[in-house]
Amino acid sequence: MLKNYFKIAYRSLLKNSVYTFINVAGLSIGIASALLISLWVYDEVTYDNMQSKRDRLFQVWVHARYTDTTAVSYTSMPLALWDALKTADSRIKNVSTTDWGGSHLVAVGDKSIVKDGYYVSTEFLDMFEFR
Repeated sequence: MLKNYFKIAYRSLLKNSVYTFINVAGLSIGIASALLISLWVYDEVTYDNMQSKRDRLFQVWVHARYTDTTAVSYTSMPLALWDALKTADSRIKNVSTTDWGGSHLVAVGDKSIVKDGYYVSTEFLDMFEFR
């Protein structure tokens, strides 16, 4: 009996091949879209979960409005804010700064290499746990 159902379904799919293609293509695009959206949401939800202090880490952002239609958000702050945050609130334990990133020369004795990376302040390793 089940064999007859498959036979009838196969004949129907061949008879209506244009509609079959449209339905199968739509279903596959829908499934692929749902999987990609699910992976994106998972990545956003689990971002930086390797940090045990993630509930106590914050990043300072500036939201600047230049005109009624132009608004910009960025993380660039003046260095004086670093000192001000350290003394502003007793609940702030550590404050770390970084540079813009890029190629830096690292030298020890006669050996030197150029690597891409960031300069960070000493509190960075107290705030983040890296091996």
